[in-house]
Amino acid sequence: MLGLYFVLLMQIVQNARNVARSSRMYICMGVCALLLFHILVNIGMVAGRMPVTGIPLPLMSYGGSNVLSFS
Repeated sequence: MLGLYFVLLMQIVQNARNVARSSRMYICMGVCALLLFHILVNIGMVAGRMPVTGIPLPLMSYGGSNVLSFS
């Protein structure tokens, strides 16, 4: 799963590099930063290094509300 998240994040960064307008690049990088933050916090919680909060793993949470918010 971590490898798939890495591929997704790298694809978003590559898309940000290829856009013509800077505002679109900022949107892509903001989405990438948000996903990266959620992934790192969730991994930290599972590893026991961070306190458990209500942040679900992006695109994998049960119930589908997180998938809808990232779509």
